[in-house]
Amino acid sequence: MPPSLSGKAAPCRPAAPVQFEPADDAVSCAAVGHVGREMADRAPVRAGPMRPDPSRFSREPSAMHDTDTPFERGLAVIQAFDPGGTPLSVSEIGQKTGIPRASVARCLYTLQQLGFVRQSTDKRFALTPKILTLGFDAFASVPLPRAAQAVLNHLAELTGESCMLLVPDRGEMLCLAEAPGHFFHHSRFATGARVPMTCTASGRVILSELEPAARDALLDAPLPRHTPHTVVDRQALQRLLPAIRAQGYAWCDQEFELGLCSLSVPIRDDLDTARATLCLHVPACRGAGHELPPRYLEPLREAAWELSLLLK
Repeated sequence: MPPSLSGKAAPCRPAAPVQFEPADDAVSCAAVGHVGREMADRAPVRAGPMRPDPSRFSREPSAMHDTDTPFERGLAVIQAFDPGGTPLSVSEIGQKTGIPRASVARCLYTLQQLGFVRQSTDKRFALTPKILTLGFDAFASVPLPRAAQAVLNHLAELTGESCMLLVPDRGEMLCLAEAPGHFFHHSRFATGARVPMTCTASGRVILSELEPAARDALLDAPLPRHTPHTVVDRQALQRLLPAIRAQGYAWCDQEFELGLCSLSVPIRDDLDTARATLCLHVPACRGAGHELPPRYLEPLREAAWELSLLLK
């Protein structure tokens, strides 16, 4: 109790009751509503439960389909490694495939546990020789490459030049089998390698056989220059194709590799469709520039006819 002037506590008196003036109901409700809205406007906004923003997880356009499966992602990771065997990081594989880094890391972990991938000290990954077991057994069961090997060996012995069997695959040419010639020369053509269609004789044979819409789709992207001799003008390349189809062969002079010319003919099925190509590689020193060595064309066509019997 508050002390009095005499030092003694003064007695407490009850507070007078507060008197409220009666008010009109409509005015009272309006006032309360106004005050309520004003208080709501001034009240701090409370954060509700955090919800993920779907836009944060949207993926950039990539090589992978929207409905890709773990199996498809695993295959894409394997195919991201180039034939040169260059080790890749998780980020680099993600950039090449369009797969999120977390998924790439999971795929690499599984492949590493199975022995198909190894990791270096700088956290980069490379394929191991065990990866070859995934393809060799299946490759050996395909009739065309197995039967083609004997034909390729005979052709290489007859001409003295390296030869190769190739098939079109996803806009490129895939090398299925090869036979070395009498003269060794280093080349990017090897079994299992993929080479472009636009600047190789085998690829141009296939391009010349395609319908215009399918051909235009393959030639839509800019043509890369591999050597000073590469044809990089789309219209110039298209002008070459009718003659290639009419004569039944294509000849490329050092457009993909310097020092290497190539001659290719189609291998046709029973519907007369070019399903594969047979290619002969000739060093530029024996290719005589743009002139086709006539001694090569006839044995190449005969070998292609033998292989076409397997497709009929």
